[in-house]
Amino acid sequence: MDNLFFATDGSASALAWVQLYELGYLGVVRFAVDTTSGTALRHECIRHRDTREQALQDARRDASTLVRRWVDERVRLRDR
Repeated sequence: MDNLFFATDGSASALAWVQLYELGYLGVVRFAVDTTSGTALRHECIRHRDTREQALQDARRDASTLVRRWVDERVRLRDR
C-alpha cells in the first residue's frame, strides 16, 4: 500500500483509501505499527457504503477511531 507510512520511532500516519469511501464502494482500512518500536495496533475494516454521505461519515469516524486507539496503545505500552 503506497499511502501507508511508518517511521522508525514507531509513529505512523495513514491515508486510508478515502477515495473508495467517497465513492461508496467496498472500502478497506488497514493500520499497523511495528511491534519492535514498542507500539502495536492493527485495524481492519471492510464494509459497503450505501451512499456517498454515509461513506464520508464512516471514513471520518474510522480515521478518528484509529488515531484514538493508536494514542491509547502507545500510552499503555510506555507504562509497562
